[in-house]
Amino acid sequence: MTDPRKILITGASGLIAGFAIKALKESCELTLVDLDDTAFVDCIALDLRIDSQTLDDLCSTHDMIIHLAFSKDHTDDIKMAENVYRAAMKADSKPSVIMASSIHAVGGYWDWQKEPYRSILNKQASAETLKNALIGIDRPLYPNSVYGASKGYLELLGKHYADQGLQVVVVRYGGVTHELDFFEKEPGFHSIWFSHGDTIHFFQCLVKAEITQQYSVIFATSKNRFGIHDLGPAEQLLNYTASDDGSEQDYKNEL
Repeated sequence: MTDPRKILITGASGLIAGFAIKALKESCELTLVDLDDTAFVDCIALDLRIDSQTLDDLCSTHDMIIHLAFSKDHTDDIKMAENVYRAAMKADSKPSVIMASSIHAVGGYWDWQKEPYRSILNKQASAETLKNALIGIDRPLYPNSVYGASKGYLELLGKHYADQGLQVVVVRYGGVTHELDFFEKEPGFHSIWFSHGDTIHFFQCLVKAEITQQYSVIFATSKNRFGIHDLGPAEQLLNYTASDDGSEQDYKNEL
């Protein structure tokens, strides 16, 4: 019987991290860190921006880092991720880094006011339209916000570290929410939705996968009928099979 994987999860009090913890707590040895150590009984207080020694020590005893810490201050957000990359690269164990990016790193490709995305917004797109509108990981970075641009930078930085010997998987997460009205107030949310159940399944697939690529970029959303992000790479890399659909009633059953 193999030992459980030792996984460090940053930003443990966050929404996506909560689903990662739920997915992995029974099968993996988790270390949870957050700026606020009151989030969990066993959570370690760690400011990823400045506490490099603690981060170095943690990285040296884990074989995977799922980086989900986030700050609305983009400078802080970048600093945290830079430090995670650096610490992982420095560690003798060279833990793989699962870096949080976002679909907004390529958000400039879709405009809900223009075709073909207007038809997708209105749930009227044909199969051919959906095929032509699909955004693959081979598309160049094209952010639609400063947030998206900052995530694009972290993707490029990950490629740099991968070239130096670190295994990096960049995950462009879709829309995860606890709010039912997001589907009404956020245009196109039915196309980018990442359900709670699929999020849990995604992390389960992630830790089971035997990843050989040094650097990978994948989208993580649900199996939305009017989805615009190519899930093929995640299916191939992780054997991830999404099941929920934001254009149907699945989200009403969940939220």
